[in-house]
Amino acid sequence: METYVAALIEMKQESVENYCGQCQENCQQDDDAAAYEGDCADCMEECDAYDALEENGYGDASEYTECQDAGNDDDANAYYTGAYCSDDGSKISIGGFSDEYC
Repeated sequence: METYVAALIEMKQESVENYCGQCQENCQQDDDAAAYEGDCADCMEECDAYDALEENGYGDASEYTECQDAGNDDDANAYYTGAYCSDDGSKISIGGFSDEYC
């Protein structure tokens, strides 16, 4: 699963980079002033949102795909984070676990 998740993350990052690069290229006027109307306004807003995820309190989920130590609680119980499949296998989520194997 780790290989799949890593490939999926890389694909998504490349997709966002390509989309936002194309958006930036298509939405610039000759005088370098952005023309944010219609489709340009939509794609620039979406790309700005991607750029500001961490600033807006969202963590990078790709940092938690491999099972790793998340620290201890006040009673010295160890916790771990890692990826897991939903019961029906349709989703991959990040969860908290009480063992080092997630």
